[in-house]
Amino acid sequence: MATEHERLETSEDLSFERRWRRLERAAQVVGVALVVLAILGFSGAGGPLSRATTGDAGFRVDYPRVMRQQTPEYLVVELRRATPPAAEVSFAGGLLRDAQILSVQPEPDSVSSGGSGTTYRFAVSAPRSLRVVLRFEHRSWGADDLVVRAGPGGAPVRATVLVLP
Repeated sequence: MATEHERLETSEDLSFERRWRRLERAAQVVGVALVVLAILGFSGAGGPLSRATTGDAGFRVDYPRVMRQQTPEYLVVELRRATPPAAEVSFAGGLLRDAQILSVQPEPDSVSSGGSGTTYRFAVSAPRSLRVVLRFEHRSWGADDLVVRAGPGGAPVRATVLVLP
């Protein structure tokens, strides 16, 4: 007497099964890669590679490489030697043009906006280092540029930030 399994009519398509296994392996590799990238900080939620630092001899800028839309984030500009009577830090580029500025620490003495960006001026009584922290929230997603300049004649430092939805 034939068992039920032997009576079932089945067909095998070995080429389909090989293609399916390759697709499954590729999906697993992509999944593992996404998890590793998220752990490293490329999801906009923090991690060892989520921030970058750039600058020159006069100042340094710490900024997010990847951030989330409508999530508070910050930039840190450290002037190595701010001299009296005032120090200026200018921000330009699409990143801050499309952002809402939440706070600037320390409080600037004056702020001026123009076609080339926004300049913050800070009173300095004696030569010293100055650390400026700008908190902001970006309104749209995409890759945006950031240009930071220390002082009226300083060389600009450029960076690109990816804003995720």
